[in-house]
Amino acid sequence: MHRHRLVRSLVLIGIILLQCFAVAQESGPAVPDLQISLPDRLKVFDKLWEKVNKYFFDPKFNGVNWAQMKEKYRPLAEAATNKAELLDVLQKMVGELHASHMGVRGDFRFPPYGTGASYVQLEEKWLVGGVAPGSPAQLAGIERGWILTSADGECTASRTKVALKFLDLREQTQSLDLPCATHQPMPAPVGSVRPLENGAVYLRLTSFTPEPAKWLADQVTRNKSAKAIVLDLRGNSGGSTESQMKVFELFFSSKAVFGKFRFQTGKEYTLKTGGSKSAYRGRMLVLTDHFTQSAAEVFAMAIQETGRGVVVGQHSNGGVLLGNHFKLPNGFDLHIAVADFYTAKGIRLEGRGVIPDVPVAPTAKDFRENKDTVLVRVNQLLQLP
Repeated sequence: MHRHRLVRSLVLIGIILLQCFAVAQESGPAVPDLQISLPDRLKVFDKLWEKVNKYFFDPKFNGVNWAQMKEKYRPLAEAATNKAELLDVLQKMVGELHASHMGVRGDFRFPPYGTGASYVQLEEKWLVGGVAPGSPAQLAGIERGWILTSADGECTASRTKVALKFLDLREQTQSLDLPCATHQPMPAPVGSVRPLENGAVYLRLTSFTPEPAKWLADQVTRNKSAKAIVLDLRGNSGGSTESQMKVFELFFSSKAVFGKFRFQTGKEYTLKTGGSKSAYRGRMLVLTDHFTQSAAEVFAMAIQETGRGVVVGQHSNGGVLLGNHFKLPNGFDLHIAVADFYTAKGIRLEGRGVIPDVPVAPTAKDFRENKDTVLVRVNQLLQLP
């Protein structure tokens, strides 16, 4: 458990670092009007506090004095000079609750701004995981697998370049001064498919949202005769319960209960399926990593608890609260964790995550060599009866 808390902390630090490198607000004439009056700022603030007070899943607010948070942050909301500064205040306040599925957004949208490189952490090293097309990182020749060894500065509205040092794939040091610029986001694939050994098929599902869920349904139908389906949920950040239920029906032919969502009022909602006669009945292996989150974690845990399949890979993220969106005045949007989740066996997944049946820990060397050690282990498992 202590090791997993450390891993979760590193993942959260990684998310913050990614935001520092990849996202910032750009000043100038292209930026939408951020002005908001004092009465409107306080109206947004008060409405947010009230919504969280009414709907946050834990009546004890994770041990936080929520009334005290109002006293602490309201003066900061008063002092904010525009929407962007108010957004920062609101995000910090909800962050005090230390719960997944909590966040605030504004109606002002900025193009992706930064160097265009994303990072993953393995063995306490930060490695380039992807490079956005047309970004400063791509134009500088940065490649997947380079190790970030130092960073001076971050892309913000007041900073236009950063100094980065990498160890490239030839073990050579690369010192680069990169400009901060807008760029196209990296494309998000719906999914991918390929055959594996012993008549198995590999399916990668990128999220539990309508389009990927429909894609998966089509692929399962096409591969009904496969001896095994390997469902890759690594990097899957979850999605909607509606899409999740459609995915459940692809693999469960009879009734099954997966767990319960518990709201602040004590009311519970049971997550279950009636089963489908057309469901795939073959062998299942589900792959997870530290970035498997939310609905993807609940699905993997259901596969594990019911004995429907085996989970392979790394400990999942442990962010599985049920979230709901609430509109706030002046174009702000609030996402609240409205329900906790407990599995059918009574395990609370938030902060715990899914512990794989077959743990596999990829190394930085594996990543740099494009070696997928998780799939190597999967192919070994497919040889077993």
